[in-house]
Amino acid sequence: MKSYHSLCLLVHSNCTNAQDAYLDLPETWQATSAFINYKSDASLPDNAQAYAASPQSCQSRVENNLAGVVYSNCDVNLEEAESKFHNNIAGNSVTSVTSPIVFFNCIVRYRGGQLFQGQSVVLQRSLLRLEISLLPSVPAIVVMKTLMTADLNQNTVKLNL
Repeated sequence: MKSYHSLCLLVHSNCTNAQDAYLDLPETWQATSAFINYKSDASLPDNAQAYAASPQSCQSRVENNLAGVVYSNCDVNLEEAESKFHNNIAGNSVTSVTSPIVFFNCIVRYRGGQLFQGQSVVLQRSLLRLEISLLPSVPAIVVMKTLMTADLNQNTVKLNL
């Protein structure tokens, strides 16, 4: 019987091969997102606080300039959170896209939509739920490729979009 690690390496290799061969097929990215979701689920224990986040709505809070915007203990859509952050950037103490958007004990959903280039996103003890149904945007593909190689077993995953 194969170990979890060797099985993940095999699936990772097959997904990467499919991405190279069938870049323009939505099914390629649906399979990739299913694998990333599996890795995310496997990274947290069954009793992780992030599981209790669904279906709680999110309220963000602005931290000091270095901490950026923090979402905690809720179910949130990444595209909406990022858009809200950028639409409100002039009105709060967060001064640039280098200020991260932090998700703590959240379920973070991503549907493959447009994201702001250069944005820093931090996932702390959070679950990823990629819900890709159409061919994702080029930035979304970059995010998915980054998540494919990320060690989701760490408590913190940092993404620079």
